[in-house]
Amino acid sequence: GNFDVVNKKLAHRSLVGVFEVKDLAWLQAHVPLTLFSLNLRQWLQQSNLHGRLVNGKVSLSDRSPGYQVSAMCQDVRVHFAPGWQPLKQIAGRLLFSGDSMQLNVDKAQLLGNSVAHLSVRLPDFSHPVLHVSGVVSGDLVAAQAVVSRSPMPLGQRLNQLVLSGPYAMSLGLQV
Repeated sequence: GNFDVVNKKLAHRSLVGVFEVKDLAWLQAHVPLTLFSLNLRQWLQQSNLHGRLVNGKVSLSDRSPGYQVSAMCQDVRVHFAPGWQPLKQIAGRLLFSGDSMQLNVDKAQLLGNSVAHLSVRLPDFSHPVLHVSGVVSGDLVAAQAVVSRSPMPLGQRLNQLVLSGPYAMSLGLQV
């Protein structure tokens, strides 16, 4: 870590560490979640995280945003919000900074649909609006299952359609 002294006074403190997590479920039992905001703690407890983090870095500082945690995700599973299906087999980069989260997904699965180049952002846990953009592809039957099992009102209307065949689409959501 670093401790900067200016005019014989402690001006800045920072600490940096590296880590690897073999199973994210371990975090809830072993990391003192009281270090994080109440909103972030609540989200972490309901998110049902599983998978591995490698090449992780933790930065703690007395300057804004206070802390940053970044890592590469391998075979991660996360349930972002109640009512939505979990995103599985995530490979990408995760960043927690202050009261926000950014997940850049290279590839993942959502109920049999391939997800690529996905960006998932929660800019502020105190106002939880999830921003999602990326490319989704697969079979239309699998896509219909995602929408019909979501909290979107459109899901029930799509159940009346008979869909088949491959699809690919750009995705942009705010939930």
